[in-house]
Amino acid sequence: MRFSALRSKDFVLYTAGNASAMVALWINRVIIGWLGWELTGLASWVGLLSFFLFAPTIVASPFFGVLLDRIDVRRAALVSQTVLATTVCILLALQLTGVLTIWLLGAIALVIGVTSSADRTIRFVLVPRIVEKEAIANAVAIHGINFNTARLVGPAVGGVLIHAYGTDIATMVNAVMILPFLTVLLLVTIRDRDGPKSEKKSFLRDFADGLKHAFSHPIIREAMILTCILSLSSRGIIEILPAIADGEFGMG
Repeated sequence: MRFSALRSKDFVLYTAGNASAMVALWINRVIIGWLGWELTGLASWVGLLSFFLFAPTIVASPFFGVLLDRIDVRRAALVSQTVLATTVCILLALQLTGVLTIWLLGAIALVIGVTSSADRTIRFVLVPRIVEKEAIANAVAIHGINFNTARLVGPAVGGVLIHAYGTDIATMVNAVMILPFLTVLLLVTIRDRDGPKSEKKSFLRDFADGLKHAFSHPIIREAMILTCILSLSSRGIIEILPAIADGEFGMG
C-alpha cells in the first residue's frame, strides 16, 4: 500500500489533530507579527519578534532531543501543547483588556518560540512510535507534507481572519484550534522505544554523541547545511510580512 502509515487509526487521528495544531501555530506567527506592527509601526520590532519565535529552535531543539530520551514523550507533548494554549489565551486576554504592550508581546513570542522548539522535537519523536516500523518512512513523509501544508495554509488563514474580523477573533480561533490535539494525545497509543536499552550516560555526553553522529553522517550533515542555508536566507519571510504588506505597500 502506497500510504501504509494511514492503515494505522492512531496515526490518522494523530495527523488530523496535528494538522489543526500546526495551522494554529502558523496563524499565531502572523498574529504576533501584525500585533507588533500595530503597536510600534517599526519593522525592526517585527523582525525581533520573528527572531524570538524562530531562534530558540536552533539553540534549544538539540537539548530537547536529548531530554526526550529520558522522559515520557506523551507527557512532554501534553505539557508543550498546554503551555502553547495557555500562552495564546494570555495573549487574547491582554488584547481584550487593552493592556498589551510590545514588551509583553515580546515575552509571549519568546515563550511560544521556546515551547514550539520543544514541541517540534516531540512531534518528530512521536511519529515513529505511533506506526509500525515498516511504515515509519511513509509516516515521516506524511508528517512532512502535513507541516508544509500548514506553513502554506496557516499564514493565509491568519491574514484573512485579521482582515475580516480583527486580531482578537483571529487569536480566539488560534486558541481553539490548538485544543483538539490535546485530546488526540490522550487517545493515541504510543509504543515504547525500539531496541535494547543503552547504558546511561550524562546529559552532556549524550548531547555530544548526537552532534558527533549528525556531523559524521554525510546525509544528515548535508541536510543540516541545506536547511541552515534556506533558514537564514528565506525562512523568516512569513513573520515579517505585516511590515512589508502595510509598511511598504500600505495595504493592511
